[in-house]
Amino acid sequence: MVQSILRTAQKLGTDLNNSVRLKNLEQYLTKAGWEIKHFDDEAFRLLKRTEIAAKHQLFVYCRGDLHIVFVDFANMTISQAASALLHEICHIALEHHLRGITADYSRAAEREANMLSGLVRLVIFWRQYSKQFIIGVILLLVLMLGAISTQNATPSQPPEAVPDNVSTTVIANTDVQYYRTPSGNRYHIISCSHLKNREYAPVTQEDIAFYKLLPCKDCIEDE
Repeated sequence: MVQSILRTAQKLGTDLNNSVRLKNLEQYLTKAGWEIKHFDDEAFRLLKRTEIAAKHQLFVYCRGDLHIVFVDFANMTISQAASALLHEICHIALEHHLRGITADYSRAAEREANMLSGLVRLVIFWRQYSKQFIIGVILLLVLMLGAISTQNATPSQPPEAVPDNVSTTVIANTDVQYYRTPSGNRYHIISCSHLKNREYAPVTQEDIAFYKLLPCKDCIEDE
């Protein structure tokens, strides 16, 4: 039974052009051969001995050639009117109207109409927004993967700059043969007469080549 109602919901969603707006529902009923009548004197004359109009705001009336959906939207919002009219359309799609006036429907019939109405809305919602939802999920995954790869990437470490000045502590490493001047663009060899103390920053030959340091004018490099 559930599969049957689901197939009916899919077909009804297609017949409604995937829209449950009030105007679209009214157009659907008109094309299907149903007449929509608002409660007035003529409506009560058609109903004659029935007292349904006093108890129900919407119901289906089917007798012979008469296929009428009576409505009273006076105290309803557009959204409420659309929901109520969709409910009556579901009764028609389930052929409940062949049994008589909808006011005489059993609770089981009402549950079926409510179930079908909900399924129709779900089918239409899925058809309208499934593509946008899938695209949104893909974009979200791309952004998440991009953020993860950025966090995991190891940034390249720039070479540590040799400071122009070091602490006044004497450098005790006798393997160091070069010292950078405070200006930062020249160096002294360890035997330079200008190197009165070893407070200058020690550098290696690789540092000299990398920073393109020039020797002191009085330095005679003895390698």
